[in-house]
Amino acid sequence: MKRFLLGLIMFHLQTSAAACSAPVTGVPSGSKISGGDASPAAFMGALLKFKKFKCGATLISQEFCLSAAQCVETFDGLPPKPNQYTVLLGKPNMAADQGGLTVAVMEIFMHPDYRGTEAGVTENDIVLLRIEPVTYSGTIQAIGLVEDGSLYYAGRPAYAAGWGRSHHSDNPTEPGELQKVELKVISTEVCNDLISEDIKDYKRFCTLGVEGSGPCKGDSGGPVVFIDEHTWTPLLAGIISVGPAICGDEGKPSINTNSTHFRDFYQEIMNGVRPTTTPATTTPATTTPATTTPATTTPAIACGELNDLLENTDFPGTDIARVYSPDVEHCQVMCTQHPSCLFFTYYLPKFFCWLKYTATGQPNPQKPWPGATSGYSLKPCSPKPVSPEHCLSLCSIHPLCTFFTYFTDTDKRFHCYLKSNANIMVTSSNEAAVSGIPTHVCQPDNSWVKAMYEGVDFPGSDMRYVLLDDPDSCQRNCTEDHNCQFYTYVTDWRRCYLKRVITMPAPPKVTKLDNVMSGFSKKNCQMST
Repeated sequence: MKRFLLGLIMFHLQTSAAACSAPVTGVPSGSKISGGDASPAAFMGALLKFKKFKCGATLISQEFCLSAAQCVETFDGLPPKPNQYTVLLGKPNMAADQGGLTVAVMEIFMHPDYRGTEAGVTENDIVLLRIEPVTYSGTIQAIGLVEDGSLYYAGRPAYAAGWGRSHHSDNPTEPGELQKVELKVISTEVCNDLISEDIKDYKRFCTLGVEGSGPCKGDSGGPVVFIDEHTWTPLLAGIISVGPAICGDEGKPSINTNSTHFRDFYQEIMNGVRPTTTPATTTPATTTPATTTPATTTPAIACGELNDLLENTDFPGTDIARVYSPDVEHCQVMCTQHPSCLFFTYYLPKFFCWLKYTATGQPNPQKPWPGATSGYSLKPCSPKPVSPEHCLSLCSIHPLCTFFTYFTDTDKRFHCYLKSNANIMVTSSNEAAVSGIPTHVCQPDNSWVKAMYEGVDFPGSDMRYVLLDDPDSCQRNCTEDHNCQFYTYVTDWRRCYLKRVITMPAPPKVTKLDNVMSGFSKKNCQMST
């Protein structure tokens, strides 16, 4: 009777909806249906990367699928590339030679607060995929959505589907046909007792397989479905996120993303509202340096308390990139050296460093996160340019700088003031100053990099010195050295001092000195061969 009822339900799923499928994880990585029976579903789709099966997904409209964020996660800190992915719909038997419809993924919208599988956090594991529009048919249909949060009660029957492994094995037999399995919802209290997660909110819910069945490797991103008790229609309740380490391990639950909780996130995008989590491109005005000085009513960007680190604190969202870093100080260095990064969050347990940006220059509201440390870029801290062109370059790579003033008089020489005021630029005459506006998206003038500054010393910041015959050889040596940013060549001693700082490629100190010549690495210049 149970098997007959389940077959009836899955048949109804097939004729009522169509899905895109993505990998489930034993550890957050990917898993599939263990102990499941073959049964197709019209709302089910397979997410492919470079034409190879990656995960499950669910068709929720003619242009959108939902899946797990882990299925498109990159490990180089860069956003996923839509042109690498396609979705296969209407083909429950993956082993069949024909059938199905493959559509391109046009846009990928990961939840901005998703932290990644290696961070050991399964929250916000959801991604919306915009695909080429499809036409509904007998094998391709969108699934309805659960709208009532009270339906996620303990003991509620649920069903999952996927093309993942049918059992936990090093050499498993992969089912050619789509597999389905019966589950039941368990309370968060019971779930927390069974696993190491600490689920406290309604972003996730847990399910247990019936008689040792459940998601396995390769099922992540696939649907968890409730059946409407009045209409017997399938409704999407969740997205498979994390399964037990041993597929089908009896008494070990799976963790699913509550798709109802995130309806505002994906429905706004489906309605045409695009998230603004990446740096905006600014169109600059004319970049000809002016010979006037902005009035002191516009303060220079100050270092202030940027050195302060906020322990057990997260700056959520607004990520530019995620990179690996040995400690928080190094993470701050990388943020400082990144041209767009304004602040960061470092997570010590996984050595993750998230580089971040907002158009306002300030992070989103902070929130507690044990083990995380957040802080700010040190870009504004005492840049020491050697020319107006260098000052222009530093202003151009600083996201908040709207104009600058460089002083050439004796008292203030080598001082570059980066300024920020998007609304007004008051000017006054000063013969000892050169002012200008940033190039930003234009190609900045890099002549200051190629130039050598005779009678100028960059004291300190030495990595080492080498004996060379002339300043040109010293500059070449600095350019070829991966770590060298600038140098000083002492003529009398034939010593070439290779130097580096952790902030912008600007020496921390610039002074006049006879018989020396200083300059910069040319590794970032367009050099002809």
